[in-house]
Amino acid sequence: MDQLFAMRAFVSAVKLRNLGQAADRLGVSRTLVSRQIQTLEQALNASLMIRTTRSLTLTAAGEKYFLFCEELLAELDEMDSRMRADSREIGGELPVLCPKWMAEPIAEVLAEFVRRHPAIRPKLMLENLPLTAYEFLAKGCEVSLNMRTIPDSRIVARKLFDLPYLLCASPEHVERIALPQEPAQLRELDGLVQSSYPQWTFRREGRTERILPRAVFSANSYTALRAAALRGIGLVAIPQCLVRDDIAAGRLVQVMPDWDCESQSVHISSAPGKAATARAQAFSRFLVDWFRSNPL
Repeated sequence: MDQLFAMRAFVSAVKLRNLGQAADRLGVSRTLVSRQIQTLEQALNASLMIRTTRSLTLTAAGEKYFLFCEELLAELDEMDSRMRADSREIGGELPVLCPKWMAEPIAEVLAEFVRRHPAIRPKLMLENLPLTAYEFLAKGCEVSLNMRTIPDSRIVARKLFDLPYLLCASPEHVERIALPQEPAQLRELDGLVQSSYPQWTFRREGRTERILPRAVFSANSYTALRAAALRGIGLVAIPQCLVRDDIAAGRLVQVMPDWDCESQSVHISSAPGKAATARAQAFSRFLVDWFRSNPL
């Protein structure tokens, strides 16, 4: 038994004093309405109404249950209406989950988004890389920026951009080691490793080399890995945008520049279909357009 439908059938029959009219309102057969009310009575172990060919009369139990059902269904309908209105409204609070290392570039994007959509109030939540691609939903966020593939059908993901990486280290560390010329040599050197992506991939002239570096320090935060690299304890494969200024200032130097580090794809994820709010959809479209013109 679909109890909510049975309750609606019961309430409609009482209000209209007619099973046939109740069936027409609900878009079902009179037989189904009658059967639903009978099943409801059996489940409650109580007679709710006395039915004759000409009238419906509530029992004492039926009167109590009718008031309860009417109030409950009214509250459900009101909440459904509010939720639908919220999903259509281009406004309100927009919770966004984002990796900590993207704090600075995403803040710039959000500032421009707010200027263009002043009715939407982004609420930025910065965390380390989530364990799953859909973790943002459990945290109450409407959208998430991430670098994971999206295997779950509950998630809608759009690619924003490819994020280039560099292999680098501090000048002090480079002076202490024999500079590698091939990726395989990195297995013998001290590496600073992103624990969520422990494998390093390099490409050159059609060749692809994948290695698991010897991790002397690992973290699920690129910000922490950058800080460790600046202190000279190892080599790190890291998003180029995080170390561009360090390399320009000489605080870090690029290692194996003849090899390209594999890039990562950054996606924006949201709930599927009608579950995605209008503000989340607007934000997703804005980010796709923004990063097409402003690559990191």
